[in-house]
Amino acid sequence: MDMKKRLSIFICIFLLLSSEAKSETEEKGYYGELKYLESIRLQELVNVRQRLIELSKFESKFNPKEMDLYNLLLAHSDAMKADYTSAKQRLNNLIENSNSVDVRSRAYSILALIENIQGNDINAFVALDNSLSQISEVEDQIYRLDILQKYNLLS
Repeated sequence: MDMKKRLSIFICIFLLLSSEAKSETEEKGYYGELKYLESIRLQELVNVRQRLIELSKFESKFNPKEMDLYNLLLAHSDAMKADYTSAKQRLNNLIENSNSVDVRSRAYSILALIENIQGNDINAFVALDNSLSQISEVEDQIYRLDILQKYNLLS
């Protein structure tokens, strides 16, 4: 078999395999990557934000759990770059629409910190109280710890 034929066969096989291959993110699901981004969000603010922007093109493929976490991470990212209006809109949307107690309580805790930063102490304590009122139902231990840390910070 001559070199041209071999190369043609190799290219055909490569194109066939690559057309069926999914990205690692799509293969594992988006939730795993979002949880990873959540775990590094404070150390890698810029990189996490960039990856969230890249993931935005897959939003239509997210299930509700992934969409909640994605929006929670975007809200956190907005807050860290002092875009409080956008962060509060995202958080309020999660509070009103998420079916997850974990997501709602975490959204309330981030909202409490934003309100505190903006000098809205009453709103901060109301949001923190809403977060604390759900803590017994929160399954994610990291979220529980975060809520309690905000309580210590704001009280």
